[in-house]
Amino acid sequence: MPAYLSKAEYSAQTWISDSWLVDAEARKAGVIDMVLAMESARIDSNLVKRYAIPFGSPAPFVVQRWLIQLVNVQIMLVIGVDQTDMMYQVIQGQYDTALKELDLAANGEAGHFELPLKATDAKGGVVKGTPRSYTEHSPYVGWDDQGCRGRAEDRRRKGTFR
Repeated sequence: MPAYLSKAEYSAQTWISDSWLVDAEARKAGVIDMVLAMESARIDSNLVKRYAIPFGSPAPFVVQRWLIQLVNVQIMLVIGVDQTDMMYQVIQGQYDTALKELDLAANGEAGHFELPLKATDAKGGVVKGTPRSYTEHSPYVGWDDQGCRGRAEDRRRKGTFR
């Protein structure tokens, strides 16, 4: 499955400098493309139950933002940044926010994010369950029948005969 952003699109939209991205690629060849694909798959796996996955091209801006926030942390770790650095802590905060928003989008019924919903197919599964039985008598007739059977078993003193 292709990533929601190419390496060039990611480079243009992230605030991580191009020299750091070159450094990350030098340390581990193909790391940016790999992380973009992996995090795009994570977004899809979180949202597949509610939304039309994969999103069309271009992906919704909120999906692009989540992808950038998820990828930034991993690129910083490949570069080898100090985890007590203030910039890394900001990036880690954005990563945590992206994960919380993904969870909110996946589980939320309130529609916090405007994403294309999955089309419901009435032939593919239960959309709305309804009773599939019909009877002419009231529900109390069943209790009456059960009482008659119980009294008959008591008279025979043999219990249920089935």
